[in-house]
Amino acid sequence: INIEKRTDNLEGVIELLKEMSELFPADEAAANEYNYYRLLAGVSTNEALRAANGLYKSNPKMMAFRITLALGHLKGNKPNKAYNLLNISDLDWDNLDDQRKAVRIAILRKLNKHQEANHLQELLDKEALMSEELKLLEL
Repeated sequence: INIEKRTDNLEGVIELLKEMSELFPADEAAANEYNYYRLLAGVSTNEALRAANGLYKSNPKMMAFRITLALGHLKGNKPNKAYNLLNISDLDWDNLDDQRKAVRIAILRKLNKHQEANHLQELLDKEALMSEELKLLEL
């Protein structure tokens, strides 16, 4: 699912994804995006974290599910758990999308891993992020 980031209307995005999740309950991509944006906004975080954990357990190799669960752990002040989810040795972070990079950067900063965070931030297109994602980078 490609959400238009430049709208910067997180509430509207969440409402749209809620409707999609209700209309298409088997669509894991929609469910994951719904969880991601709720966690980003701090809305129904316990429910979103439980749902994100369930999606991750159903398919632990799916990077989108890992990112969402890692965001939940970061927001829950468990940066080590978040880091462990994303600490994949053969993953090329330089070539992943900006949303994923932003979550990774926030986790690295929280753990004082500034060299790697700075490297990724140099590659980041901040114009592709919502304001709430940019706030993650201020941790």
